[in-house]
Amino acid sequence: MSSRLSIESVQLSFLSQRHQAVRDFYRRIIGLEEVQGDGDRLRFALGDATLSLSPVDEVSRAVKPDYLAIKATAYDDILSRLQLAGHHPVC
Repeated sequence: MSSRLSIESVQLSFLSQRHQAVRDFYRRIIGLEEVQGDGDRLRFALGDATLSLSPVDEVSRAVKPDYLAIKATAYDDILSRLQLAGHHPVC
């Protein structure tokens, strides 16, 4: 049986000067419900998951605010496998 249940959240970046255009796109065009965010970050409900959008001043290889969070029942097992494979997850 899989220990992965569902996606918890996904974070993507967007150019900060496009803040209102990005908000309008996800709210009006895509039809997502905006949920309370922190700071300038935009957050939208995706069923049981959350789409989190972080503003950045410019897109570059140095800026990596993207992530994927997964809900899991076997946290310690998954964490151990990630570490054994040489990954360093932020938990």
